[in-house]
Amino acid sequence: MEQNVVDDPNYNSDALESVHSSDDERGKKHEQFPEFNEKTDMKNPTLTLGLVFRDHVQFKRALIMYSLVNRYGEIHFPRNEKLKVTAKCAKRCPWKCCVGKMYGSKTIQIKTILDEHTCGRTWANKNMKSHLLTDFNCQIRVESRLWKNEGYKALDRALKIIEGKHAEQYTKLWDYAEKVRNTNPGSIMKVKLDRGRFQRIYVCLGACKEGFKSGCRPLIGLDGCYLKSVHEGQLLCAVGIYPNDETWDIAYAVVEMENKSSWIWFLELLVDDVGVVNQEGWTFISDQQNGLIPAFQKVLPNSHHRFCVRHLYTNFRNLFKWKTLKDALWSVVKTTAVPHFKKVMEDMKKLDEKAYNWLMKKLAHHWSKSHFETYPKCDMLLNNLCESFNDVILVPRQKLIVIMLLLIHTLLMKRIQMRRIQW
Repeated sequence: MEQNVVDDPNYNSDALESVHSSDDERGKKHEQFPEFNEKTDMKNPTLTLGLVFRDHVQFKRALIMYSLVNRYGEIHFPRNEKLKVTAKCAKRCPWKCCVGKMYGSKTIQIKTILDEHTCGRTWANKNMKSHLLTDFNCQIRVESRLWKNEGYKALDRALKIIEGKHAEQYTKLWDYAEKVRNTNPGSIMKVKLDRGRFQRIYVCLGACKEGFKSGCRPLIGLDGCYLKSVHEGQLLCAVGIYPNDETWDIAYAVVEMENKSSWIWFLELLVDDVGVVNQEGWTFISDQQNGLIPAFQKVLPNSHHRFCVRHLYTNFRNLFKWKTLKDALWSVVKTTAVPHFKKVMEDMKKLDEKAYNWLMKKLAHHWSKSHFETYPKCDMLLNNLCESFNDVILVPRQKLIVIMLLLIHTLLMKRIQMRRIQW
């Protein structure tokens, strides 16, 4: 049944039957109407006659949330003024709700309500906006692509609320670096700025550094991977190997991109932390990233540099697609003596002279076991050290920079503790 109390334009809303009443000092009774509490009532609004709202904006948000939660479909507003709002169901059912100004104030309250829906319930509702879902932590199902976009916007807003805005994260880097130095003695944190703005950060945790120095082979894998946050960038990493063939993460850095400058900066810091004195006793393996080879020539000209054979084979396969040549390539790669290497290369020359010439242009000490140095006591051909690290940090790479660094930090500490328990 419709309840209408707005026929008289001079109507005094205080004449409505109130839920509560109170007496003043003279004994005169004052009526009090229920007020809409946005913090507690917005998740599941209940509309009653006389309900008081702060303004027309709060009333409209409450009605839209009411329709979303109860799946009543869309609501439109034929009359939309600051002190007078009329709301009706868009499907032409008799439901209606009107608010007007309370007597003696600019507050509005429900003066007419016909709370009867004859339309069927639906999940589709164009009134749904992202700010409603995030501001009031609501879970509402949507079915249309148009409205799913609002869902994605709501997810983005929610992540900003939880993790903070992207730009604010960079102001917290110095606090994070100081915290790491205090809690993990020996840690090295370097932040580089470009004209007062963040450019790079280098992280070498004290426990990782000391663990590598005390028990790992003098072989380090280098690699870079893309970050998937809003500001993008790339993450460079250095990973070592234990004598029992387990990986050991040493250092990582967030840079603007992979180039000669960023690799030189990363390698110089890594060399100081690891304590590389005699470069000839150290071996590095990489995927020949952009700018890495010239960086090696400047920072580590006397060290040994291996190339990941998987990437070498990928380039080889683009030119020579025979399976016979593939098997021949891997035979050359796995040879352990120079005479055997020469013999297998001659066999490849008989199969395809172009493939032979292409491979001879690559220095053998970069990719064949027969020319590797024996000091590291490791004949590794693939850079799986870094590939496994990149795979483990797949989720952190999608986060904002401080969140990402914290997740990687936590991951490495957990890994060290688990190995300590196992050993």
